[in-house]
Amino acid sequence: MNMYIVIVVALTLLLVYFGNNLLTFITFIRKARKIPTKDCVPIFGHSFKYIGPLSGLMKTFLEVVKQNESVFALWAGPLPFVSITKPEHVEVILGNSKYIHKDFPYKFLNSWLGSGLVITSGTMWQTHRKLITPAFHFSILDTFLQVFTERSDILVKNLTKYISCEKFDIYPHIKMCTLGVILETAMGIQIDTQDNKEHAEYADACCNITEEIMKRVISPWLFPQFIYSLTPGGRRFEKYLQTLHNFTDKVLRERKQAFVLGGTTQLLNENDIGTKKKLSFLDLLLQSDGTLTDEEVRDEVQTFMFAGHDTTTAGICWCLQMLASHPQVQDRVCEELEKTFGDSDHHPTTRDLKELKYLERVIKETLRLYPSVPMIGREMKEDVRIGEHVIPSGITVGIPIFAVHRDPELYRDPHQFNPDNFLPERVAARHPYAYIPFSAGPRNCIGQKFAMLEMKIMLSCILRNFKLEATGEIPTPLLEIICRPQNGVQIKIVPRNSSMLMFKNKE
Repeated sequence: MNMYIVIVVALTLLLVYFGNNLLTFITFIRKARKIPTKDCVPIFGHSFKYIGPLSGLMKTFLEVVKQNESVFALWAGPLPFVSITKPEHVEVILGNSKYIHKDFPYKFLNSWLGSGLVITSGTMWQTHRKLITPAFHFSILDTFLQVFTERSDILVKNLTKYISCEKFDIYPHIKMCTLGVILETAMGIQIDTQDNKEHAEYADACCNITEEIMKRVISPWLFPQFIYSLTPGGRRFEKYLQTLHNFTDKVLRERKQAFVLGGTTQLLNENDIGTKKKLSFLDLLLQSDGTLTDEEVRDEVQTFMFAGHDTTTAGICWCLQMLASHPQVQDRVCEELEKTFGDSDHHPTTRDLKELKYLERVIKETLRLYPSVPMIGREMKEDVRIGEHVIPSGITVGIPIFAVHRDPELYRDPHQFNPDNFLPERVAARHPYAYIPFSAGPRNCIGQKFAMLEMKIMLSCILRNFKLEATGEIPTPLLEIICRPQNGVQIKIVPRNSSMLMFKNKE
């Protein structure tokens, strides 16, 4: 790209971002320039640092964080952003209900997730959040345990074919399992996603579209839509977007028709044999009595599908990698499982899951090192003081969660896997915003309990049946919208003793 094109794109970005209000722009830049930064190149800003494969992005950003102060500016071409990494600074932004607005780079998700809870702000966000929160009440989540366990059973059964393999990639199997879970809990449809690969295109599109979005985020010349739409990446984005919309729209039409024709009883009524009925997330939205439009219902379902499927897949797979790479930790988890379940093959109950305290520490430590959503941001609607610096209105404050979680002032040996980081006394000694894998404050992840339940059940089912062995291949984390392992997770599985094999009498 020659210098003339770079300058034209830079000017275009400024016009798009600030319109014709030159005074606003000048004032904004003057304030932003007071925020410390290093290695900023005129016109390019810091963009040159992030040119290259996404596989090196997390390492590069951690180096940038180490070189800078705890509050520093990053310039994407001519546009400034602010990054903060100290928990006391993070609390200023995430803990205040005034700072709930999202703009860049979330706007690149608009055509996919629309007005869903992840993106929307203001009154609409408050309305949607209030409406959706009851859908994640513990009594409703309890009705989903059966879905989690049934899908995990299918997963374990399918994994037995790899017992004789030296290694295999478990990522696609987890991905299709979590897709089945989310289709049943979010959409209310039972589809055999693990044995029938018909819906793999949707799962692949979820992964691919987020990769394209991240490539755009680190390429300022692709910010203007009219430029991006002409690029190969822009055309791929539209292809993946169409796949996602078509799938969701088809299911939404079918489910809505069934809802209208058959009606739906109130949640948690008992059926004819005395067991609790379970309604999907979509059923709950359709019961909103017109509070949400059809388009808003679709946006929320797509948001839940994405946030509840892709993120959980990444979290579970990183857990499996950590357990395979740390056999002593895996042994402790299995001791806990045997203590809880004995030689029984019954599925985990809510009471059982509460007893799996060490497994929970393993999950939390994994999400510390590999948070499923590695970065979040907020757009400032007013000037805000953070430490010694004034962050100007209009700027986006980025919070690199993976960097907060690897701060040596917060965690001893921060790059090492150590579940004891989450012993109660250590948690109590840390700042509450030192660990934020599900964000925090008023815009925290509404589905975090759902995710933890699903992860606990799926991991416990796998470990009650198989011993995990590392293959020596350590995956590289990709700093995308979702922190996925590059090239999946290669592991070896060995069947456990017969007392722990859940499927010994079920074939």
